[in-house]
Amino acid sequence: MRSTAAVFSLLTAAAAVRAGPTASVPVRARAVEIEPITAKGNAFFKGNERFYVRGIDYQPGGASANIDPLADPKVCMPDIEKFKKLGVNVIRVYSTDNSMDHDECMNALAEANIYVVLDANNPKYSIKREDPHGSYNTVYLQSVFATIDSFAKYSNTMAFISGNEVINDQTNTTLAAPYVKATDRDMRAYIKARNYRKILVGYSAADVSSNRQQTANYFNCGPDEERSDFFAFNDYSWCSSDFITAGWDVKVRIFTGYGIPIFLTEYGCNTNKRNFGELQSLMHPNMTGVYSGGLMYEYSMEPNKYGIVEIKGGQDNGGIDQTGERIELDEFAAFASALKKWPAPSGDGGYTSTSKAAPCPTQDQNWLVSSTKLPAIPEGAKKFFESGAGKGPGLNGPGSETATDQASTSDDSTTSGSSSTSVSSTSGSGMSSTSTSASTPTKSTNAAVRARVSAVDTAPFVVSGLVLFFTLVALAWLTVLALSSRTTPDQAYGAVLAPAHAPHLSSVPGRRSSASTDNNAHHFPGGAGGGGSDASSGATGGDPSSFWPGGGYPHQGSGGGGGGDSSNNNGGGLGPFGGGGDGGGGGADRAAGFDIELALAHRRIHGILAALAMVLLFPLGAILLRVLPAGRPAVWTHVAVQLLAWGVYVAAAGLGIDLVVRVRIPEGGGLLQNPSTRYHPIIGLVLLALLVIQPVVGFVHHRVYKRVQRRQLWSYLHLAIGRVGITLGIINGGLGLYLANASASAKRVYAIVPAIMWALWMLVALWSEIRRLRKMHRDSKSAAAKSKHPVTDGRSSE
Repeated sequence: MRSTAAVFSLLTAAAAVRAGPTASVPVRARAVEIEPITAKGNAFFKGNERFYVRGIDYQPGGASANIDPLADPKVCMPDIEKFKKLGVNVIRVYSTDNSMDHDECMNALAEANIYVVLDANNPKYSIKREDPHGSYNTVYLQSVFATIDSFAKYSNTMAFISGNEVINDQTNTTLAAPYVKATDRDMRAYIKARNYRKILVGYSAADVSSNRQQTANYFNCGPDEERSDFFAFNDYSWCSSDFITAGWDVKVRIFTGYGIPIFLTEYGCNTNKRNFGELQSLMHPNMTGVYSGGLMYEYSMEPNKYGIVEIKGGQDNGGIDQTGERIELDEFAAFASALKKWPAPSGDGGYTSTSKAAPCPTQDQNWLVSSTKLPAIPEGAKKFFESGAGKGPGLNGPGSETATDQASTSDDSTTSGSSSTSVSSTSGSGMSSTSTSASTPTKSTNAAVRARVSAVDTAPFVVSGLVLFFTLVALAWLTVLALSSRTTPDQAYGAVLAPAHAPHLSSVPGRRSSASTDNNAHHFPGGAGGGGSDASSGATGGDPSSFWPGGGYPHQGSGGGGGGDSSNNNGGGLGPFGGGGDGGGGGADRAAGFDIELALAHRRIHGILAALAMVLLFPLGAILLRVLPAGRPAVWTHVAVQLLAWGVYVAAAGLGIDLVVRVRIPEGGGLLQNPSTRYHPIIGLVLLALLVIQPVVGFVHHRVYKRVQRRQLWSYLHLAIGRVGITLGIINGGLGLYLANASASAKRVYAIVPAIMWALWMLVALWSEIRRLRKMHRDSKSAAAKSKHPVTDGRSSE
């Protein structure tokens, strides 16, 4: 019996072996389980440990080949060995075939503790930036959902990317944002509806300064179900550079406080031989509180020359055969060395544990989306949430461009994207669009371009215009007042403000004189009227009704005029009616109408404060902005020093205006009507006007620069006002010393110290401009190099 049973068992086993698996139930390799990656606050985690992306972009054959490397073990297996040798923990795959099996490659990657970030789009199934409304349809979403179905079961599927560089530096492409974000929303909803574990979904953006922050905020604003799980972008600004020169400090500042994880989906400028120093900064505390690592572009050498491994025969026949020998290039060792040299930091890296939504961007000239409302999912796609997406169309399906089941929407901001717009047909880092021609913008797009700037952006311009207008009105009024007023004596003005132009005005208060010894006695404040010997030479005493108390005009009269009364400072009668003889000198202060000693003190303080502001503080503030490490501390130090200088100069100008208004110019001429003396007070008023405008212009410059990360009109206006104003202020200080008849030593000191400060300031400004221009040149070279691979190496048709 036992032998019969044994034979039967053997026959049964043999039959089972011969029969093999049925066509409907294919054999599946047992899934290898590793700890999934999750998001918490603004960081990724593997269990309770902070996780940093330290990976590489993987697309053998390039986008032009459009193959799925994870569907062919003959392709992926030798590459996985290279990944292990490098020490990477994440790869990004740009195209996957959702009709194929991926068990062998995905399990091998899991065994190597390597996670996968997957683009959900491919050239035939994607959001088209030239027609976002038409391309967001049921056929497209079925392909996207089928890709999720293919990879959701693998524990090392880290994330899905909903779109790659759909929005670029062409302003009209921002109109595609609602449709990409709707896809992002739909992917998370599908994952939840199909009871898959929470797999992260986010967008990979182009690094475009004009809309970088708007794009980031847009994908992280609104209700939780519409917010992305992470935000990533492709950054090629580091070209044999450093943290500051590459501008990464600015980007860290921009994204500080951003509520979800950020990482680089591409980096690695190839204008020079690469040593991958980016990793040092990515793993440094300067960045770990904001960024969670990045993916180096790329693994295989393609026509764009970014690869570190050459696949023999990989470029033959359109790159469809990627099974050839793997040859490590020099940069393979360099990248492996960089990964080893700069490991992931221990601890939490200073991350923010709480997640928060960003404010939705408002419509402006760089961001044409006028609403936060997203298009509704196409009606035909709703069934997938219950029944699943079914078999995917793969990479060679008919495509989604001609599908007609599109999203329905009642919101203008979403429908405006449905018209064909004139945009670039290639993405900054990826695939060229399948569309071969660009049509002209429609009326709705043109209207969006001309859309009204939001109130928050308009306000600084309105305020600046009003300040400029009222400042010019005030300047005109002060100038007219200074030139036309006539309430106190010009000799007092000269004695206080410009003794260099009136050496004979240095009388002592209460001086007595007579016409026989000094026919100019009337020039002295409080001087006595000289007794004239005859009508031709006599000098009358002051007329109480005139503005010359205590003195007198040379006047045709028959006798000498009476002197001023020392007790009431009133002169004697006019001409022949005046009493003869010398009169007592009136008090100088009361004769002039103000305290001369106090006015002289004010003049000294005015000069000291103006010199402190224009010679020291203003140049110092400008210098510190350029020599301190770029970032918020440098900006706020600059603002603090300039505001201090601004306050000091306003105080100096106030004293100067007080002197001009109180010590006025007499009828018939005066110092302000002399070209050699009027420049100082007029220039001072012009400088005051410029300094009233400058803070407003600086505020607008800061707002605009923060948003677009490049200089605009307001930036150059701010620079011009500062450089012209400080130079003019230094010159005006010299004019002030000249008018005050300062000592030769004082003039020498003033000639040397301001010259040194001005020269130092100009040298630092020149050095800063040269450094900025060099960075721009490097960035342009990087952009030029990067632009080579959209045409030949587009990775997605966004």
